[in-house]
Order: sequence, then structure tokens, then C-alpha cells
Amino acid sequence: MTVDVYEGAESVLLPCQDSSVPLDPTVVWVRYGFIPPTVHQRVRAGDELADQNQGYKVRTSMKTDALRTGDLSLTLRKPRLSDSGTYTCTITAFGKERELADIELQVKVHRQNFTVTVDEGAESVLLPCHIPFVSGPSTVVWTRCDLRASTVHQRQQEEDELTDQNLAYSGRTSMNPDAAQTGDFSLTLRKPGPTDRGSYTCTITVAGEETRHTDVRLEVKERLPIWAMVLLVLLVLLILVVVVSGGLLYHFRHHFMSGESL
Repeated sequence: MTVDVYEGAESVLLPCQDSSVPLDPTVVWVRYGFIPPTVHQRVRAGDELADQNQGYKVRTSMKTDALRTGDLSLTLRKPRLSDSGTYTCTITAFGKERELADIELQVKVHRQNFTVTVDEGAESVLLPCHIPFVSGPSTVVWTRCDLRASTVHQRQQEEDELTDQNLAYSGRTSMNPDAAQTGDFSLTLRKPGPTDRGSYTCTITVAGEETRHTDVRLEVKERLPIWAMVLLVLLVLLILVVVVSGGLLYHFRHHFMSGESL
């Protein structure tokens, strides 16, 4: 059986049922090939997690009445790409082991899309890019494909690598120094201008995992040029002159007409 889930989901359920649970059983969820292979273990007294693989610590659970109802399904919280693989549910009693289920878990990458709008002349703008968990050495590259030199910013592990950076972004980009620990690979772009408008892609490569992509569309709202601001002021003044002139004309006309009637 195959179970699909997107990385970043709150949890995923790996199903396992037994219609005839013996009196004193041990239920073990294992992932063969891992050392240790135990993902979760349940005995009559409760969970027994002394041999649990540390990669699953505090992320697994089974229903409290699992051994009574026969619903031995496993809940795995915050699934990661590295969780993809085969999980086996077994039950042992009186020295006999039965394999109840083989579940193929596929954790998929969801390509994210954002639109960010900023005013020209702002101090900076943040282009978002996050992953829930960093499991190994990582390389992050921010690019803009419409530029001949497409690299906007690059980070390898905890060091910036800006040899190939487009000169238009020199000295204007930065990432959090602890990005490799937190998974927050967002890019800060200082002094955004009209030429920064465009589509940016954050590409995250973690050793042994599928590449992740986040697309960010940056819109920079231009300020009115000086000539347009002057024109706007003159237009407002002209409207005021017309309104005042019209009021005075009406006043004098009314005054003269009143005098003639006398």
C-alpha cells in the first residue's frame, strides 16, 4: 500500500489493522535498512521507545486503545522528505511474529508560489523561502532567469558564495546566518527599484533529497516622477482657481442684478 503526503503537512497516517490481537502482544513499526530500525513500539503497558530511531523521536504515536481495537495505525507528525520509504507493521506474541502491513510512504515536494509587492525606495524587501527541516548539507541558490547572469544570491552550508552573483545585486542581498539550522532561506533585497521587478526562484538542494523550488514574483511600485508631481500640484491649483473664480463671478453677478432691480 502506498501513502502520499506533502512535506510540511501536520501529520500522516500509516494504516495497520489486526482483527485478532493476542493477549500479550508487542507491536513494532520498523523501517528496515535504518539503524536502529524501530520507528515505534507498543506493548500492553504502553509505548516502549527505548530502541526508537532518534529521527522519529516525539514524532510518532498510536491510539491509546490500539491493542484493544486492533487499529495499530501509526501517526507520523511533520513528515520530511527523508521519511520516504517502506514501513512494516509487525505483531509478536508467544514467540511468533506476524507481518500485518507494508506501507510505502512517499513524501512529496510542494512547489510554492508567492507574490511580494513593495514601494520603490523602501529600505528592503523580503522574498520568502522556507523548508520545514534541513536533514543534511544544503546549497541554496536564488536566481532570476530573465537575466544573463542569473544568480542573485548563493549560500553553501553557512557560507555565502557570491562569485557568480549578478553585479546589479552586489552588496544588496543577504540571508539569515542560521538558515541551514532553521530552514528559513528567505532573501533580503535592499533598496528595491523598478529594475528589480521580476520572477525569482529559490532552489534548495539537500544531500540525498529531491530539489525544492519556491517561486517569488516581485512587484515594485514606482514613485511618481518629479514632473508628474509638479503637474499634479498645478492641476490641483488650477481646479482651485476655477472654483474660486466661479464663486466670485456668481457673487458679483448676483450683486449687480440685485442693484439693477432697485
